[in-house]
Amino acid sequence: MLLNYNDAAGKIPSGLITIEELLIHLSKLNNSIMVYVKEIYTNTISGSKIYKMSNGISYTKNKNKEWVIA
Repeated sequence: MLLNYNDAAGKIPSGLITIEELLIHLSKLNNSIMVYVKEIYTNTISGSKIYKMSNGISYTKNKNKEWVIA
């Protein structure tokens, strides 16, 4: 189980651009156990894509195109 999914500042590193890079980052934090996308859906209010991961946490990109926990 993923225990620490954010860096020390409480944010996902801003250099991550693609979903693939996010998956690699999350897998490294998860003791190298692969994290994968379980479901993708669209927020009906904001229109942003939300990615539900196998670690039980959902992620989306904010208006600055940074990955954040949804």
